[in-house]
Amino acid sequence: MELRHHRLIVHGGRPAWPPAFGGRDGREGSFAPHQPGELAGLRYFDEAPDLPPHLSITVRHQGRMQTGELVLDDVALLPFLAVELLRFVNRPLAEIGSMDLDAALETARQRILDRLKAGALPRTMATAAPLAPGRAPASAMQMGDAQGRHCAGCDQAILTRRRRTFYGSHARSVVLDELCERIWEEAITGRRRV
Repeated sequence: MELRHHRLIVHGGRPAWPPAFGGRDGREGSFAPHQPGELAGLRYFDEAPDLPPHLSITVRHQGRMQTGELVLDDVALLPFLAVELLRFVNRPLAEIGSMDLDAALETARQRILDRLKAGALPRTMATAAPLAPGRAPASAMQMGDAQGRHCAGCDQAILTRRRRTFYGSHARSVVLDELCERIWEEAITGRRRV
């Protein structure tokens, strides 16, 4: 399904694409979402004053730069979209809205299934910390900062500052960004989450 109509691209239960754009070049007004414009840049913000996690999207149209914030109910999609939308820099906004989000998510899902099959990801949700005698299972979980580390599911840098769980595999401990972790959990439990 196209990004502009996708059930996951919502904020407050309303469609979130395209974001509202406002002038950044000092001129008043903004251009309508249907007007041609091209993606000039984007940036993921995990923490910003008075804003939830979001993508700041800069658009260029007839020499004017305008910025809008893409805020979603499901913040786990934002780092994924930050990487996916980089392919559209200097491309028309209409192409972004037409992006097949289901196909992109299916590609991510298949990559994780392939890594599970190859043994690069653990097949259980056992955490990396060993369970010592007398320790409760909850105390064996290894949580930590993962920002900047590479996600074992998609090989992209983890953008969020939220603490992540490190999981054990036969070779090493791995960490997944939130969306890849959901897809991985789906694969090992059989319960659909994305």
